[in-house]
Amino acid sequence: MTDTNATDFAVGETRWQPTTASGGERLMITVVLIAVLTSLAVTVPSSVFDPLSDTFLLSIGIIGVWRYSWWIFHALRACYYLRFRFPRIRRHAEAAGNAPVDHVYCLVTSYSIDPQVSWPVYESLFHEVASYGRPATIVAAVSHQSDVDLLERIAETVGLPDRVELVTMFQDGTGKRPAMAEALRAISRRMPTENAICIFMDGDVVVRPGALSKVVPVLQANPQIGAATADNRGMTEGGGWTREWYDLRFAQRHLLMSSMSLSGRLLVLTGRFSVIRAHLATDPSFIQQIENDAIEHWRLGRINFLSGDDKSTWFWLLKRGWGMIYLPDVRADSFEELPASNLVVGAVSLLKRWYGNMLRTSDRAIALGPHRMGLFPWWCLVDQRLSMWTSLVGPVVAIILAITYDPAFLLVYGLWILGTRTVVGSILCLLVRGRWAPHWPWMLFMNQILGGVVKSFVFFRMDRQKWTRQEITTSGSGSAGSGSAVLHGLALACFASLLVMYSGTVEWPNAATVRVSFPESRGGPGQEDSSWLDIALERLPTDRALPLTDGTYRLTRLVRSERPGRVLVGAGSDTRLEVHSGMLVTGGGVSDGATFCPPAGTLPVACLLGGPKPLELRNLVVRTHAEPARDATAAAILP
Repeated sequence: MTDTNATDFAVGETRWQPTTASGGERLMITVVLIAVLTSLAVTVPSSVFDPLSDTFLLSIGIIGVWRYSWWIFHALRACYYLRFRFPRIRRHAEAAGNAPVDHVYCLVTSYSIDPQVSWPVYESLFHEVASYGRPATIVAAVSHQSDVDLLERIAETVGLPDRVELVTMFQDGTGKRPAMAEALRAISRRMPTENAICIFMDGDVVVRPGALSKVVPVLQANPQIGAATADNRGMTEGGGWTREWYDLRFAQRHLLMSSMSLSGRLLVLTGRFSVIRAHLATDPSFIQQIENDAIEHWRLGRINFLSGDDKSTWFWLLKRGWGMIYLPDVRADSFEELPASNLVVGAVSLLKRWYGNMLRTSDRAIALGPHRMGLFPWWCLVDQRLSMWTSLVGPVVAIILAITYDPAFLLVYGLWILGTRTVVGSILCLLVRGRWAPHWPWMLFMNQILGGVVKSFVFFRMDRQKWTRQEITTSGSGSAGSGSAVLHGLALACFASLLVMYSGTVEWPNAATVRVSFPESRGGPGQEDSSWLDIALERLPTDRALPLTDGTYRLTRLVRSERPGRVLVGAGSDTRLEVHSGMLVTGGGVSDGATFCPPAGTLPVACLLGGPKPLELRNLVVRTHAEPARDATAAAILP
């Protein structure tokens, strides 16, 4: 699975580096990571692992088990695909005879790309189509005459053969989608056959040598596959944290794509580099989908897509039942640059666009159902929707418990996060990259928080879109914007309220909770009384008694009250506390199944409390099922 091969591209004075930090920086971050983990492990007080920690660990643990199990499942699927399934696919393709295609079409969109980037991009593409040896047409959608001059210089330097045609078209600046549609119409006028392919790629992507000779055999040997996409790496301007963030994203993409390809479906056909059968790419409805894709939102009305062309091409193929495949042995590396100097600000800007495209498209894909999509790909789309909330459960619960109980819970959560992310990051590093990246544990948590926040933000504002390179934005009306803010606020309030109750800080509303205000009221036969007694005693003022009416009160667990001086008052000899036999501690001559019956007067709360102190029974009449009643005139201590 690992491939550590990476190459720098030096053009002019600008040097774009592979997305890895320097060795010295990795060593320093490793030392910091070990120091922080050690400090947290030593600092966390043992008290937080007492009663309340059960609630805390359950609150973050149940969701954590689900998320980590899902990630492990993806990792196992990816390993199987990369180790076993894909090698069989490759061998089958090579055995099929490697028949060439009739024609290779390339659609490249380059808007205001730095010439120092455009040169290696088009140079690598020209070399690739020329070395493949088949007729080719390269349609480059550019923005300036200087781009045309640059492409002609590159073509002259490479020495393009006559069978390769270079077509340049000017973009009008209204977006990438119209430019792609016009380029596809230009290709369709050349009447591509069914044995032709069309490469979709951005103007900042370098195609690695041998890409066509690896892609074509797979498509030729598997006619049910409509499109293929490749492994991506990044070459980035920026510091070590920026480079590692991009490499983490590409490593996660590699694992997810490999897992999805096992099902014959993908979740996107990336615009960086994908290959689609030409007769599908030039279908009028395909072109129309790219140019005018939109959805009807129940509140926001019609939302025209600004970016996300790769989601439109993916959905068109998905809807028509075409298979898709990820080719991990094909490389296309992109020049990456954050839209802001700050990593967090730049990441948020990119995540808004990526998650917005995902959320705008996933509803209609989910509507296709598991039968048409396949159960696993379909559930992955559903899980993408759920993850916007599940990723925030842990930190929100930790904050709630830190505020209401003990700030030390933040230390526990920090230890949990850094420990688990170190394990996950290490597996991802070694499994996918074959190296150690100490930046990844920190950034996995950063991506989790930013991902949840950004997804929930975009979910209620799907009409807001921005294309950074062309400075094109769309936004809804003022009324829609205010409505989005209100709905988002309500959703967050409901989410926080549910977590407050889920964490045990506040009890769920139920019959016992309602009866706390009227503790003398009784439920029906067989009513369990531990929960409401807990709450009633906690709310009871100091040195006050809680009156109990006649009847039997069933306790299935020990009542807990950390506040002293709480007393239960029975109405008479018919006021009884029936204790579950499993609560009794063996010894003291009290048999299982005993019923404790207090006389008129008080029953000290201490006799019902669990903890390091023994159970203390005072002035009680003890009755058993097997023998006559006998008075316990003295205090009975149960060890």
